[in-house]
Amino acid sequence: MDAIDELVARSQDCKEVRRFHEFHRNHPEVLDFLVEEIRSRFNHGFTAFSYHSLWEYARWKLEMERGPGNTFLMDDSCAPFYARTIAILHPEFDGLAEFSKSKADAVLGTQVGAPARETSEELCVPGQWYSFAVWLAAHDAAHVSPTPRNQTVKPNSPFLSPLRV
Repeated sequence: MDAIDELVARSQDCKEVRRFHEFHRNHPEVLDFLVEEIRSRFNHGFTAFSYHSLWEYARWKLEMERGPGNTFLMDDSCAPFYARTIAILHPEFDGLAEFSKSKADAVLGTQVGAPARETSEELCVPGQWYSFAVWLAAHDAAHVSPTPRNQTVKPNSPFLSPLRV
C-alpha cells in the first residue's frame, strides 16, 4: 500500500476519488512527474507555480514521450485530487500555489483558506502545512470538520495554504 492508497482509503468514497485512485494505480509516473517538475521550477529560481498549468504541461510532456500512436488521456477531474495530494505529501510546497475550492476538499478532508495577504504579490508566502503523518492521525481520530489554522487548536484535518480562491 502506498501513500495514495492510504489517503484514498481514509477519504470519502465517491466516483471522482475512485477515478483518481484508478488513474494513479495505472499511471504512478504522473505523480512523480508533477512533483519533479515543481522541484525543477524552484531549482531554476521560480518562487511559485500553478497546478492548472502544471497539469496541462504534464499532459503535453507525457503524451509527447509516448508518441502520436499512443494517446495519453488525463482526466481533468483528477487534477484537484493531485493538487491536494501533493500538498499533503509535500509540505515544502506550502504557500507556493493557489487553490480553488473543489469537491476534492470535502472528499479528502482538506480546506482552502482565505487569502493571507491583500495583494497578489504577497499571496505566495509560506505558511504551515500538515504532513501526511498528521493528516493520517487526524483521519484516525473522529472525522471532525477542518479547522482554520488562524485559530490555536490541534489540527483535525489538513488545511491547505490560505491563498486566493
